[in-house]
Amino acid sequence: MPIDNVSLQDIARVAQGVWGSQARVASVREIRPVYEHDIARVAGCTSNLSYIVALVGDPQPYVLRFNRGYKEDLYAREAETYRLIAEHTDVPVPRVHCVDSSRKLLPTGYMVMDYMPGEESFYLTHPDNPHTDRQEKIEIMRQVGRYYAQVHAISRRAEPPDGPLQRMLYRLEQLAHVVQDGRFALDPRQIARCRRVVEGEPYLRLAEESVCVSDAELHFQKQGGSWRVSFICDVEWVDFGDPYLDLVTLACAPRRLYELDHPLRLDDVEQARNNPFLAGYETLRAIDYQRLSRLALYYHLAVMCSFTDQVYRPEKRPHMRSREPLYRELVDAVAVLSPTEEGR
Repeated sequence: MPIDNVSLQDIARVAQGVWGSQARVASVREIRPVYEHDIARVAGCTSNLSYIVALVGDPQPYVLRFNRGYKEDLYAREAETYRLIAEHTDVPVPRVHCVDSSRKLLPTGYMVMDYMPGEESFYLTHPDNPHTDRQEKIEIMRQVGRYYAQVHAISRRAEPPDGPLQRMLYRLEQLAHVVQDGRFALDPRQIARCRRVVEGEPYLRLAEESVCVSDAELHFQKQGGSWRVSFICDVEWVDFGDPYLDLVTLACAPRRLYELDHPLRLDDVEQARNNPFLAGYETLRAIDYQRLSRLALYYHLAVMCSFTDQVYRPEKRPHMRSREPLYRELVDAVAVLSPTEEGR
């Protein structure tokens, strides 16, 4: 059964289980979504209940995360991802003190790690954030790009090589079901054309895949008058995949793909190269801008297709119906893509 809170007594039991019976909880603060200047400063904790916990006599605060029960407990994988990033990059990661999925102490899995201070990078670089000036925003963007490149350097042989293609076809199938159910008035023939384009797309087949940042968050802290990365967090869903999905995310940052009102088009190579996120990335890794341009449309459509099940929820239906024109534009844009030279 899903949980919506963790008692102070249970938090104290976890603390004593990690640090011994002498551990005493001084304070507990739940991490909740925070918006400032209409910008997300602290993201919501959808899958986890998260608390900042201070112990008596210990200057180091900690984060205790508890699985809500909505999704699989991935804390062991998250801890391994932190280890991988710490070993292969200079991106700071929180020290993990405990991962317990046994449910012996509590009826849910939990994770205990150091609390690390900092502000989320997309919050800092948002144009409407008054706390950073234009030059600071640009410098943070460049650093973010550089750190993405470091993470992408952690790679392996792609297994299977057509993983991105199969995931794209799955997303199109999701959209096709919604159209078949009469929830969206899209032309099913256009979706079928998209499928044929995707099946012939060589850029959706990989020889090598990288650790992708995905929805993990890079945080920064001001040190000596300059912003420096302080840590990366929320890596439980981080996995190996196509690094160009991360690049598409950077190309539209600080906005999210699902916030855009029209298909993301990156046909202007010069403009794309001037994007500080991508410029910072290219200090370590080259970008194929033809590939990026095509994948921007595919991955934008895929991200939007991942939300289609929300049309079945009454409270989400009006919003989803209002987004129907974007789905139509994306489908039409992908359906008319001509084969790349590699795919001819």
